[in-house]
Amino acid sequence: MSNYVKNVDATDPKEITLSRAALRELIRIARLHQSASDNSNVPAFLKSFGVGDAELVDYLEETSGLKQATEDLRFLHDYLYHSGEKKNRLGSVRHVEAMTLCNGYGQMTGKELKEKDLTWDWSHVRDSTPDALAEARAYIEGVLSIR
Repeated sequence: MSNYVKNVDATDPKEITLSRAALRELIRIARLHQSASDNSNVPAFLKSFGVGDAELVDYLEETSGLKQATEDLRFLHDYLYHSGEKKNRLGSVRHVEAMTLCNGYGQMTGKELKEKDLTWDWSHVRDSTPDALAEARAYIEGVLSIR
């Protein structure tokens, strides 16, 4: 499969499970065209995903978990991105602990992240599951609340 298609049901080729990256891209394109008065330049397959239909796009975003995941990513960006506004607030030990809660490259220990020089690799955060993002955010919020 590609980075965008996770699963195709062989019994029903119309049933395709999209990856989170593909769904995020569809929603981004939908939002771009939503404000346009003419959707004639939008590919037909995107129209079927509700491009131009704000309620459907909102529903897709909400039910897919992307809305919360996007909010969690924005929060984590400040602390875990190499140039994030609050990158120095956690300290190196807690930064690595937060990174271990992410799973973009699979579950990794702090030692593995350090050995592979991934302690500031945003891809590991960005490609994490929504549950891992929520857990990393909760960890950081917990650390900040005890300071």
